[in-house]
Amino acid sequence: MQQKNDEIIVAQCCFKGAIDLAVANKITVEEINDWTTTFTEAIISKYGNKVSVVQSDAKPVFQPRDNYKKTNNSKATVKNPDATVSEKQLWLLNKLVSELPADQQNGFAGLIKSNMKMGLASSLIKEMQEIIDGQKPVARPLEEIADNEAPF
Repeated sequence: MQQKNDEIIVAQCCFKGAIDLAVANKITVEEINDWTTTFTEAIISKYGNKVSVVQSDAKPVFQPRDNYKKTNNSKATVKNPDATVSEKQLWLLNKLVSELPADQQNGFAGLIKSNMKMGLASSLIKEMQEIIDGQKPVARPLEEIADNEAPF
């Protein structure tokens, strides 16, 4: 059974190779099946009866949980919070103000000044993003929705 599965995998790889050749205009589309058969038979006749098993006591190095641990308790850090706000931060602040609900836009717009500090700008950006993210619609389960209602 394993031998048959191996042959199927080899044939699939050869088919992909033949398609790549056709895309590169090395063979015609009509020749794909012939080339697939030729390559498959050549590989199986040369390597088909050999079975090798590799065993190793090695442990995987990649550990996703360790790689994604938060190191600063999700508090934003600004290199120099007392420095004057950057042009990028001002642009982002103004963009985020326009995305806020209308009743909150004036309050935040009044806080944005070209001489404000980076620390304040960073805090405002985070706060506005939380408000905007809270406004995004969330899909409801289909069982709770009437036929003429939107799922949001």
